[in-house]
Amino acid sequence: MAQQLLEALAQVITISEGIAEFNQEDTLEAALPQSVAKVLGVPDSVTFSTSAAQRDCAFVSYNSEIFQRCETLLGDKGRFINLAVEYPGYLKQSGFKKLITETLIPQNGLLRVLKATPAWTPYCQFNVAYTAEAEEKRLGLVSFWLNGVTLVPFVSVGDALFWESDLTSVPEELELDPTPLVPLASEVARESIEAELAPWCHSLERKLNRDQRRLTDYYQTIIQEIHHKCQKKKLEGEAKDKEMSRIEATHRELERKLSDLQQRSALTISAELHSVMVVWLQTVQIECELVRKKNKRNLIAIYNPYTQIIEPWRCELTNQPINKFILDEQMRIARA
Repeated sequence: MAQQLLEALAQVITISEGIAEFNQEDTLEAALPQSVAKVLGVPDSVTFSTSAAQRDCAFVSYNSEIFQRCETLLGDKGRFINLAVEYPGYLKQSGFKKLITETLIPQNGLLRVLKATPAWTPYCQFNVAYTAEAEEKRLGLVSFWLNGVTLVPFVSVGDALFWESDLTSVPEELELDPTPLVPLASEVARESIEAELAPWCHSLERKLNRDQRRLTDYYQTIIQEIHHKCQKKKLEGEAKDKEMSRIEATHRELERKLSDLQQRSALTISAELHSVMVVWLQTVQIECELVRKKNKRNLIAIYNPYTQIIEPWRCELTNQPINKFILDEQMRIARA
């Protein structure tokens, strides 16, 4: 949980053109532009820690003011960067059959490798800022890469951005169609945010169950005492009706308190697209044919020279990257 705090902070710093590296699991070293350091209220060279015992470090917790200040940085939304990276080496156009058949493995069909062509492939990095609020407020940022051709999330661009000399302007003929990307990116962002908040949600649920149990036990004790009083004193008539009214009032008060408790514990999440970076890489796009019974379907596999791997395909039911898969009746790729 503590590391998630620093990971969120590191993402905000990186998006704001700073540098952040983990020194230890609970320690993050950062070099910040002066403008960012001023907004965060820290020196431009600073070490953040989730341990209060660490001296000479800026202490970070979920209630730290620094996360409120991050809202100012995340408020600069709508940033878009479009760039290309020219691969300095030779891109081969053959010899991929063995690599593909070892990487992309259909469990109930055949895969045929047709032809390979060097081509520009867009890789999109989506940065989505979110705010989660229950009894306390938490800010976060999820970042992920999406292949603009295969629509596979969580891919890597390797060391493509390490060498500034390889950066070049985007060729005019290259255009990215955002139509299939936007709904997929929204779904991946939602799932990523839910996964990041899952430990906190479980903690909130345990706390709610505990408080509900304590509250119910307290009021049930009061009700039992009233019943015991009625039996002990053998109340009848108006005296008994008065105690029964107290019991009804206690039940209503319990219901009201439980309702207030649920409202205070309710989690609301809002998210906004902070920025997008599109990086065009020179890759090898390999046309493949999938065959199941009498059905056929052609798909593109990507060889990325910066990672030197055949990238996985996407499960079309869960949006997760997969290597072993089955083909359903509609020839959709699904996790095996």
